[in-house]
Amino acid sequence: MRRLIVLFLVSLLLISFCGKKNDQQTTEEIFEKAVPVNVEVVNEQTINLAITVSGEVVPFYKVTIFPKAGGLVVKEFAKSGERVKKDQVLAEVKQDIPGMEYANVKIKATTSGVITRDIVNVGDRVNVQTPAYEISKLNPIDVRLDVPERYFSEISKGMEITLLLDAFPGESFSGKIREISPVIDSRSRMLSVKVAVNNSAGRLRPGMFARAKLTVGSRSGLVVPLDAIIKSGVERFVYAIRQNRARLISVETGEFLDSMVEVTGDLKSGDQIVVMGQNMLSDATLVKIIEEK
Repeated sequence: MRRLIVLFLVSLLLISFCGKKNDQQTTEEIFEKAVPVNVEVVNEQTINLAITVSGEVVPFYKVTIFPKAGGLVVKEFAKSGERVKKDQVLAEVKQDIPGMEYANVKIKATTSGVITRDIVNVGDRVNVQTPAYEISKLNPIDVRLDVPERYFSEISKGMEITLLLDAFPGESFSGKIREISPVIDSRSRMLSVKVAVNNSAGRLRPGMFARAKLTVGSRSGLVVPLDAIIKSGVERFVYAIRQNRARLISVETGEFLDSMVEVTGDLKSGDQIVVMGQNMLSDATLVKIIEEK
């Protein structure tokens, strides 16, 4: 009997202690102020895998013009940068045939385009093997890209390509692959690809440096807004909402998709993550969701 009384008293003490502890926790939660935050939902979507390759703007094609006879250049009618038409006279050559007089030989354009090199000048002596002019077609114009060999199977003629040029910051140009080299460079292991681009405004010039993003595959992944990412040195974090509290989750970023970024970590599709108000949070902070997108 005495033993039962002792056990009963011990039980009462334990119940009293637990009650006080729970009351203390409840009081703390009541007086803890929730931090207002905006959240967005983690989404799963198909992510296109892209690589960036570089290259340069080159003529769609170019031809070299040679005199049809040797002699002295006595007249010149066209200079570099001028647009010419097929059969237009570019220069005249007085033939070197002693004791005989011949009409001057005309050097004519064999195609329409822009003179990108005028090699001869009045007073120069030329022969049938002397390059006189170089004429290039600049509309459309090509961008020649070097693509790593391992992505050969991912490209095809007609594929649409977005191009960025250093000469035009903030702008992009679109084109389509029109030619894929039949051989791969044995040293660089690169494949040469030509992308045709409309150049009716004449802004793109041969020699300009270009970059392009090529889609080389796809995968399913989780994406979050860039605004959700917290940077700390080389590490990246997000705040995920778990039971009304912000939990600091370590993530790794992958592909960037405009205002979104691919992430991997302790997240799943449908999770709520904080996109505004992170500067007022620490791990396990009580939060109040103001807006969810």
